[in-house]
Amino acid sequence: MLNYDFIQCAVVILIIFIIGEIASTQTKAFVPSVFVAAVLFLLGFWSGAIPTDIIDVSGFSALGISAMLCIVVHMGTMLSPRELLENWKTVVISLASLCGLVGFLMIIGSNLLDWNTVIVSIPPLAGGMTAAIIMQGGAAELGLETLAVLAIVIYVVQGFVGYPLTAIMLKREAKRLMAQFDGQRDNWIAAKEKGGSAGDSKSSVSSKRLIPPVPKKFRSIYMALFGVYLTVWISSRLEMLTGGAVSRYVFCLVLGVVFCQVGLLEKNCLNETQSYGIFQTTAMAMVFAGLSSATPEMFKMIIGPLIAILVIGVAGLFIFAIIAGKILHYSWEMSFAVSLNALYGFPPNMIITNEVINSVTEDQDVKDYLTEHMMSKMLIGGFTSVTVTSTLLAGVFINLLR
Repeated sequence: MLNYDFIQCAVVILIIFIIGEIASTQTKAFVPSVFVAAVLFLLGFWSGAIPTDIIDVSGFSALGISAMLCIVVHMGTMLSPRELLENWKTVVISLASLCGLVGFLMIIGSNLLDWNTVIVSIPPLAGGMTAAIIMQGGAAELGLETLAVLAIVIYVVQGFVGYPLTAIMLKREAKRLMAQFDGQRDNWIAAKEKGGSAGDSKSSVSSKRLIPPVPKKFRSIYMALFGVYLTVWISSRLEMLTGGAVSRYVFCLVLGVVFCQVGLLEKNCLNETQSYGIFQTTAMAMVFAGLSSATPEMFKMIIGPLIAILVIGVAGLFIFAIIAGKILHYSWEMSFAVSLNALYGFPPNMIITNEVINSVTEDQDVKDYLTEHMMSKMLIGGFTSVTVTSTLLAGVFINLLR
């Protein structure tokens, strides 16, 4: 294995990201960049071409968690309170699909696999590193070493299923929305120019600011970045006050919306700080750090149960998401895409959504329309499954191991 310093590590990581972007662009997002990058990282780790600690050595990991939190605040400033409230349907679809995942694995999976294999698998498949670590520890304490490995491998590889499926679903949804947009372009643009969104033209941020804007001569990158980090700090303290019952990621999203409305934050706040690019790069690097723990030997040990769990679990997500979406008047494509957040969460959901939008149109108004209708659903779906529900599932299922 070659010796890398922190600069070389960063260069290699960026080269992998660039290759992923090229693949996504050439295939019009049919092959998402995150999928390509994940494959390249995995092959690099297995072959020894890149060190398993490349993310840590590059320095990206030091900023990783705060970068993710700042991006969530940024996404919150792009949403209106109306959009946030209307997404209760997204939460219901996400929860319903997780019920399908759990139900299918408990009923069908337990007839094909042993009980402990099913129990260990469910929380990691529902998304989240925390859930995977909890189940890994529980299995290891009972001497179930193979299942301890299975918990981590499921967390590591489930994105390989989720990434391409999500890209396909979102692309179909984007084309449906574009056809819908053609009939209401003028009304939507007029509402947008007034500071709101379609059907929400009265939600102008500027008309509801409680805090007057900072005078232009005092506005700076530092001032803008302070507002973002202050929001992250408040969100972290609120998480502590709830005993972890409500994730700081959820608070970041909600406070991003609220603080933008009252004037504490500007819309698209990270653009003003000129730091969005480095934050996104750092956040994505952290996602792939988990692949370093997966080895070929792990896959050989549990390949059969792994495939069965993924197939049964995704089938449960699909069927229950479609049913819930039908009841709540979501398209089946959007419903399935929301449910697939369980397989990866944030920030891949944001990256894939942006890639799909950029692949189907170059019209900025259409891009804004698609972002308004798809991004909030994907973000909230991810937070519901990965950030909140999977950890709760792990707390319950660890006690079901025998």
